[in-house]
Amino acid sequence: MRDLLYNREGIDRPCRFSYTRLIRLNQPDPSSDLMVNGVEDNVVPNPSVEILVGKLKTQKGIEIKHEFITGANHFFAGKVDELMKVTDAYLDARLAELDKKT
Repeated sequence: MRDLLYNREGIDRPCRFSYTRLIRLNQPDPSSDLMVNGVEDNVVPNPSVEILVGKLKTQKGIEIKHEFITGANHFFAGKVDELMKVTDAYLDARLAELDKKT
């Protein structure tokens, strides 16, 4: 079963295949975004997220901010406050950018 889920680099295959799909969906209307993952995430390993972020960053006109939360698992159990701080800071910065443009 493990061979079906992981390739030689240990990257989970379902996520690897979804990268192409995400990139295709973003191409017509690229948008900047925030990716947050827990350092202790065993569902989507950090190398998988880093590959996705790297591929998304290659798209013209978008910026991907990638944040890690130490001690957080896939569901951010016990780390929701830290997740909210990261999310709030990102949204505040994006809204400030939009205010400057108007």
